[in-house]
Amino acid sequence: MTTGSQPRTRIAVLVDAENVGADAAAEAMRKAHAYGSLTVRRAYRPWTDEQRRAWAQLMDKYAIAPVHVEGGRNQVDVALTIDAMDLLHGGRIDGLCIVSSDGDFTRLAQRAREYGLIVICIGANVASRLRAACDHVEHIGRPADDPDGSDASTQRQKRKRFVEAVKDAIGKVEPDADGWARVASVKENVGRGLYDGDFRAALNASADFKVRKRQNEDRQNEDWVRVSVPGGR
Repeated sequence: MTTGSQPRTRIAVLVDAENVGADAAAEAMRKAHAYGSLTVRRAYRPWTDEQRRAWAQLMDKYAIAPVHVEGGRNQVDVALTIDAMDLLHGGRIDGLCIVSSDGDFTRLAQRAREYGLIVICIGANVASRLRAACDHVEHIGRPADDPDGSDASTQRQKRKRFVEAVKDAIGKVEPDADGWARVASVKENVGRGLYDGDFRAALNASADFKVRKRQNEDRQNEDWVRVSVPGGR
């Protein structure tokens, strides 16, 4: 009779490093170890030299591979999901650990479970729909005060990213001397996943922006937008 220890569950840990900071990720790695052998360890984001330095100690300690992602907003979600599906089809893992609170990973978690994998999510305030799709959920950082309200938190984060993206886009399209930029041009530089419905309506719903119609050189009305100025017109 052969004796020996039971093989440990092979877990792939994929970290959304735009959603989770280095300190929280360290806590996540410690929690993930309880579920098995961490055979794949990757962290995704647009990595700058400064960010690499902030994560260097954690990456060295846990042998995490940084995956550099380019291409604008939501590309981290896309890259992480593609890698996860490759791992699922490759049959080299028994479980998937998503380190993020982002509800956009819900479908990935569902697919992993359909493939028979154990699915773990570790995050600070995990969206309720993502929690429902996972076998195990671990909280890191400050515990969620209201677990059922985590979708609202996700929406607040999404709105914040939308505001930041629009401000960046206004700067890119070279606004006029008063800070106004064509809405159509700004829209081309903002990821579709950052707003729901009509882009102009999303701008109007935010107190951070002012939208108005102006005539272009062909005397046709166009929508223009600028960052709101307190007390401005």
